[in-house]
Amino acid sequence: MAKVVVRVRMEPELEEIAGHLDPRERVEMARKLARWVRQLAVSARVLAGPPGARPRKLPRLQPSVLGRN
Repeated sequence: MAKVVVRVRMEPELEEIAGHLDPRERVEMARKLARWVRQLAVSARVLAGPPGARPRKLPRLQPSVLGRN
């Protein structure tokens, strides 16, 4: 029985990251990225605040905090 080779097209940035990974490592990476997607979505909702609310003003950093004198 001949081995079947299937090419899967991925976005170039993803290909750079996952192109060298074996199937098991790709599954692990997919799980990690799925967790990160959920965390980003939740943090975006928290930062956006309730619907209709005015956006929060972020505190201004002092120049000394930014490494400037």
